[in-house]
Amino acid sequence: MSMYKTPCMHEPLSAVVQRCCDARNRIFLDIAKSLRLPSPDNPAMDANRLADLLAKAGEDYDTRNAASAAYRYAMPDISTRQGIKDYIACVLHGMTVDAINHKDGARLLAGARIALAAHRGRRGKGAEKANTSGHPQIPSQPAA
Repeated sequence: MSMYKTPCMHEPLSAVVQRCCDARNRIFLDIAKSLRLPSPDNPAMDANRLADLLAKAGEDYDTRNAASAAYRYAMPDISTRQGIKDYIACVLHGMTVDAINHKDGARLLAGARIALAAHRGRRGKGAEKANTSGHPQIPSQPAA
């Protein structure tokens, strides 16, 4: 079942993933509220009316793109190891709820893999492994 036309309506998840979902949901809710005609007789919006408006908002291509962009902008920074793990969790959840399409998700996960590899290289163990090409080191020539 595709969820790209609807906000995340699941139980709260980890704080980082929930932040991404909340950013996406705000776009859907803002558009749905803007579609509502104000009525002094009925200022409250019942659940059925909200669901109808969310469905109508989800039909709009620009709304879906804006919601997807909001989700991605809320994703964590990948400058720390934990940030990379949280980023991966957000990408995977985003792919699950169709906030991120699978082609973009694959690219984002590849980027996270590169960031994780670069982060592993910062541990200080890389100094001995500077020549990992498998080729013998050529001694430097003395200056003539």
